[in-house]
Amino acid sequence: MEAEPGRTAFAGSNPAKALLSAGTGLALATVGVDPGAGVERFTFGLPELFDGVGLVAVVMGVFGLNEILAQARRGPHGTSRPLGVGRLTPNGDAGTVLSEAERIEAAEAAKRIAYARGDSVG
Repeated sequence: MEAEPGRTAFAGSNPAKALLSAGTGLALATVGVDPGAGVERFTFGLPELFDGVGLVAVVMGVFGLNEILAQARRGPHGTSRPLGVGRLTPNGDAGTVLSEAERIEAAEAAKRIAYARGDSVG
């Protein structure tokens, strides 16, 4: 199978995306101590960065961010929908305005759910 002209494997036909991806990878690769000269590069004085950025941490972060964005794209029932920038209420309806009492009640309910999750995990 031949590659189409002007397309890359990870960015398609978008050269800006390809350059951003390559630049981010090169920037992460330069963190740490230079093996030839022994000079710190982009460590900001943090000893944890002397060995560079860990591959496992970066991969887990990228996959985690991808999963967060994928879950945000799916609706509450698992159906795919475009992400909106409108105001969302706790029941997922866009455009509904809550009264102050309803907002306080929703915030308290969200707190109780968060505490229950934390207790069950802990």
